Amino acid sequence: YTNQPLRKLFHLLSPSSIKWTEMEKLDDIFPKTKSVDYLQTSLEKRLGPPQSFDETNLVLQLGSNDPDRLKVCVEHAVQSYSFREINLNCGCPAIESGGASTYGASLMKQPDLTASLVDSAKR
Repeated sequence: YTNQPLRKLFHLLSPSSIKWTEMEKLDDIFPKTKSVDYLQTSLEKRLGPPQSFDETNLVLQLGSNDPDRLKVCVEHAVQSYSFREINLNCGCPAIESGGASTYGASLMKQPDLTASLVDSAKR
């Protein structure tokens, strides 16, 4: 679990190390029925307000099966925060137990969907 205080400790121990956010499911931070304002609030709860964001070498890890919402989320996240990179989770086996059958490792079974997700996340 990589919350902000733990990442701060890692930074003190090794400033040049790459740190990862917790894997954020898009359905949790940006549900289909919610607006971009909800997404902003969700990101601020996890990362703090953009104006005081001072983490370096941070990777935002996302789990998604919706290319359109992923694109909006990535665009908004990179405009608000200075991430080193965005990671699309295509390997976590635990995602299925969260109720989604097309997250994480399940994406390996759907290369066309995975390609669409990657394309939508590119700048």
